[in-house]
Amino acid sequence: MLYCVVLYGIIVINGGGDMKLSYDRKSKNPTYFIQIGIRNGKKTTTKNIKRIGKHSELLMITPDPLTYAQEQVLKYNQEYKEDDW
Repeated sequence: MLYCVVLYGIIVINGGGDMKLSYDRKSKNPTYFIQIGIRNGKKTTTKNIKRIGKHSELLMITPDPLTYAQEQVLKYNQEYKEDDW
């Protein structure tokens, strides 16, 4: 686990879990993000780690942007497990 000291306590970043893909499923042109979970005491939140890109931008790279975004998340999870940031 990665710990970061804050003014009033300790924030545990990712608590041992994996990063996840986040996007607005109702949007016609969603922006894909890689997110990580953050716990501060009893409160939890998510933080965007990387912007993968908008759906329309990714269509220039690949015919299936959602699958491409999911592969990017898998790569980040693999790097996280190997490097243990």
